[in-house]
Amino acid sequence: MTYALRTLGRSTLLLAAGALVAQVPQLPRIPFETFTLANGLRVVVHEDHKAPIVAVNIWYHVGSKNEKPGKTGFAHLFEHLMFNGSENQNTDYFKVLEKLGATDLNGTTNSDRTNYFQNVPTSALDTVLWMESDRMGHLLGAIDKARLDEQRGVVQNEKRQGENQPYGRTYEALTKGTYPVGHPYSWTVIGSMDDLNAASLEDVKAWFQAYYGPNNAVLVLAGDIDLKTAKEKAELYLGWHHVPLKRLLEERFHLPVHLENQANCAAIGLAHFGSFKANPPIDRPKVWVPRMTGERRQVMQDRVPQAMLAMVWNTPELGNVEAEQLSLLAGVLGGGRTSRLHRRLVEKEQLATNAFAYANAQEISGQTSLRIMARPGADLAKIERIAKEELARLVAEGPAPDELARLRARQQSSYIQSLERIGGFGGKSDMLASGLALADDPELRYKSATRMLGYTAADLQAAGRKWLGDGVFILEVHPYAEPKAAAKDADRSKVPVPGAVPALKLPAFQRATLSNGLKVVLAERHEAPVVQLELMLEGGAAADAQLASGPGTVSTTLGMLDEGTKTRTVKEIREQFELLGANYGAGAGTNQAFVFLGALKANLDASLAVWSDVVMNPVFPATTLERVKKERLAAIAQQKNSPEGLRSRLLGPVLYGPKHPYGSPSTGTEARVAALKQEDLKSFHQAWFKPGSATLLVGGDITMAELLPLLEKNLGGWAKGAAPKVTVPPAPNPAATTLYLVHKPGALQSAINLVATAAPRNEADEPAVGAMQAVLGGMFTSRVNMNLREDKHWTYGADAGVMDTRTVRTFYAGASVQTDRTAESVAELEKEMKGILGAVPVTAAELAMAKDNLTLSLPGQYETVRGLVGGMQEIVAWNLKDDYFQSYVGRVNQLKAEDLMKAARKIIPAQGRTYIIVGDRTRVEQPLRDLKLGEVKVLDADGNPEGAK
Repeated sequence: MTYALRTLGRSTLLLAAGALVAQVPQLPRIPFETFTLANGLRVVVHEDHKAPIVAVNIWYHVGSKNEKPGKTGFAHLFEHLMFNGSENQNTDYFKVLEKLGATDLNGTTNSDRTNYFQNVPTSALDTVLWMESDRMGHLLGAIDKARLDEQRGVVQNEKRQGENQPYGRTYEALTKGTYPVGHPYSWTVIGSMDDLNAASLEDVKAWFQAYYGPNNAVLVLAGDIDLKTAKEKAELYLGWHHVPLKRLLEERFHLPVHLENQANCAAIGLAHFGSFKANPPIDRPKVWVPRMTGERRQVMQDRVPQAMLAMVWNTPELGNVEAEQLSLLAGVLGGGRTSRLHRRLVEKEQLATNAFAYANAQEISGQTSLRIMARPGADLAKIERIAKEELARLVAEGPAPDELARLRARQQSSYIQSLERIGGFGGKSDMLASGLALADDPELRYKSATRMLGYTAADLQAAGRKWLGDGVFILEVHPYAEPKAAAKDADRSKVPVPGAVPALKLPAFQRATLSNGLKVVLAERHEAPVVQLELMLEGGAAADAQLASGPGTVSTTLGMLDEGTKTRTVKEIREQFELLGANYGAGAGTNQAFVFLGALKANLDASLAVWSDVVMNPVFPATTLERVKKERLAAIAQQKNSPEGLRSRLLGPVLYGPKHPYGSPSTGTEARVAALKQEDLKSFHQAWFKPGSATLLVGGDITMAELLPLLEKNLGGWAKGAAPKVTVPPAPNPAATTLYLVHKPGALQSAINLVATAAPRNEADEPAVGAMQAVLGGMFTSRVNMNLREDKHWTYGADAGVMDTRTVRTFYAGASVQTDRTAESVAELEKEMKGILGAVPVTAAELAMAKDNLTLSLPGQYETVRGLVGGMQEIVAWNLKDDYFQSYVGRVNQLKAEDLMKAARKIIPAQGRTYIIVGDRTRVEQPLRDLKLGEVKVLDADGNPEGAK
């Protein structure tokens, strides 16, 4: 610091050639020493003896980005709790610190870190270090529900206060608008009200134990202290020594310390930091700069006096040279009263009262932003146009020499002035701590400031061209005009009763056949210029059973259709679809395969050209297949690692047996997928992709007269032929109930699936089957969900239903439940099955709810062209009458309660049900056996009996 002040004293201002030229010194460094305690705590020491004070600054490398969705606001909430007292100093820390004469004391939280700092007289350093050590190592015993609730309320009021300020709601809007869901910066630091309300003592303790340890902290001691003293005190309070702390603090510093719960005060000195357990390994989010594309916009209203425009680009992270260059560029554009935006918008055009730009680089991503406050009545669109003009001009021409000189001088001045303070916001201890905590370099700030003096106008231009063009989020905030209430309110004494359900109106189906035998079904809908196509082919996943290559062949083939054709590379296919605004997809159901195309009508011919090429001429490149196989094997591994995924994978093998067409997982087995060859996919495509067995469903803004020539042009060359048929034998239910248990060590939940084979689809029964499903498990208010979720609170959700497949269908009911309620949940499912079979008759209220659920939602299901084509698929797949859905409402409304129970008896076996349970065997096996519901068989993750090879 002595050097810094001497150098600053040599600053001069010279008049040269009529111009004011600032002669600013080179940036002085902050001298420091570092050492690390055995427990991982890193310590930085800086000497500055100008005053008898010491800055104590401790940073924990944890912020809101370490939170998870649903658990937001924890980092900031915990910062508040840290000031409420610890086990051995159970009183408000601010009161004690103020008594010690502390200044510049505070704590803050941002996305990347939480810090606590204070300047104290040198004579109080021992006390403060003891207090910091006590709240690091002995905090949880002082936190109870009352204290948590108190600080929860404080934080929530802080949130309300912030949002109640003018433009206070913009922070959340900008956060959500610029970062994708799941990004660690996609929620605000203060969190959501719901998450704060849900925070429990257990959550708080888990947060502390995960992040508040010495190996996740940095301590800076700056001021009237030398290295020798700092090491001694660090070892004394933060290391491994034993000291009589109570005597030291009470006799030497005259500070009462409440240590009655300590039998031996000297033992407390056993490393208030050093003796603490280190944190478990911490998963650090990696650098993730989510570059946006195009121009995203949001318009919001707020109770503000004037409109505001915000423009945000996601830009590089802390320490990246381009982030520093963008900071300088933003300074030229909007960094004060001499900036371009201020001169143009505030002074010249007088459209705004304030205009500024800045770049904020954080640990894993950064942002560059413009904020412009419009004058009342000013045109926000014009302001936006001018702001874009000024940015484009700056990037194209670069900053003028005098602009760059002013900016450098401002940067130097800001840095040097910070060196006057040992603590507080932006002081020397703050700079040293931030660099070490976030970048493992105490000189991060110095090095960054030094680099910024050397960047050229060309450097700034290059950064601007790269980052401040495409990919901007624009937020408009407009003053909210208070509405006036109507003179007369609606009648609140009774809820309006819905009127009669309007008749469902669907377009007529038109049918034609191409020259190669491809059947075409069209439903015209002309409200929007879009066309949706869905090609239905024989040979869904059930066809795997008839292929030598086995399970996984069909789904892999469908997944690789667009990986290249005889005339187009995968890159060309995807780029052409994008250029045309077309959407492509393909997948395999159980009995059929599907290839989709969504196209703009104006581009339909060109889109069909690419799509038909994908359908007819895929080549399944061998090198690509090897990559795809690795991806699919990884997906299978993920399925087998998830209780829910494993439950689904084992349904077919357990219920139908591995040789049945429905007996293998559609994603295949590891052995079969690993063995797949290019010829296997080509062979399936050649045999099963046949127009004579396919139907093309088309919906949207086109007539049959327009459609057929386009289809003949693009699909007419598809060689005639018919695909094989999949033979599906019946699969009767077993006579006795069996519980198949798959061991998932340490599983927090058990995934339960009750399954049974069911009678094939019969259109006369379908309305009753649908209503029965709704009552049992197809609605939120269904029996199984209300039982296991709402009444018992054992699961997030439970459901039941029927999977439609040819010849035989599958009934299922289940949920993922907490492990200690596995057996009880099985018993409750059994009770619900007996109930729907007749023990608990369907009530009038349940029947009415089911009818409404099935009928009132129909218009919404077919609102879009995609939904319309989905309805066409069901009609064509099951050979239903074209007016099936129009007559469906009347058939449902004629149902009686007994019809639903009759349908249940046709679908759900009275005995011989099969359970697949994936969970921790050590905790659930015996309770399941104690149910005496049926034999318990233990399987491995592939469905083999335990011990089998």
